[in-house]
Amino acid sequence: FSSAECIDWYEISVLSAKLMTYQEFVKEHGEREYYIEDEWMRPKYVYDVEVEIWNRNFEEDNSRGINMVVLTLNSINDVMQVNDDLFTLLYPHLDAAWGFALRPESSMVMHLPYGTSGYQKYDTYEGIDGKEWYLLLSMYPVKKMILVNP
Repeated sequence: FSSAECIDWYEISVLSAKLMTYQEFVKEHGEREYYIEDEWMRPKYVYDVEVEIWNRNFEEDNSRGINMVVLTLNSINDVMQVNDDLFTLLYPHLDAAWGFALRPESSMVMHLPYGTSGYQKYDTYEGIDGKEWYLLLSMYPVKKMILVNP
């Protein structure tokens, strides 16, 4: 998105991707009852993208990291962002952070829950599942994306 996010030493791989209903996602990942109160903000479907992220940086200066705003799921004319409520369900210690950094020479497997809330046009499973989706990794200086559902 900008040169300030230079994350040349990070690598991201998509391990899996699964489209499920909101209830299925919460049941699979929730250790407790979890419900988004505002029905308009509660996604009907969740695209659960499992990724492994490596920080190959060998230096202690690790002030830059992954920007969650940039990690969108893209298709032709469509974009989904990570749902911050569901991300907080999975990672309460990140407290709905829109970015994070890994320690040098470390890795982490994460689930990125992309939600289709009321402001988006996806009412049917087929409307989401029938498209090719790409995980956007960077926009600057070169746009890089990974195909999520071949």
